[in-house]
Amino acid sequence: KLLLLDEPFEGVAPVLAKRLAEVVAMLRSEGLSVILSESDLSHSRKLIDVVYQIDRGQVTRPAA
Repeated sequence: KLLLLDEPFEGVAPVLAKRLAEVVAMLRSEGLSVILSESDLSHSRKLIDVVYQIDRGQVTRPAA
C-alpha cells in the first residue's frame, strides 16, 4: 500500500500541519509507504527516511 501526497503542508495552519504529520506517522507505523512531494521540509522532516532533491527534472542531490 502506498500513499502519495503532493505538498500536503502548503498553506495549512501550523496546528493542522502538526496533526497531519501525526496522522501520516501513524499510517507509516501501520505499514503504509508514503511518498511526499515537498518544497519545504520544515513540517515533514521527522517523517522522512530518504530525500531526493529534484531541480528542473534532474535529481541533483540525494540526501538523508
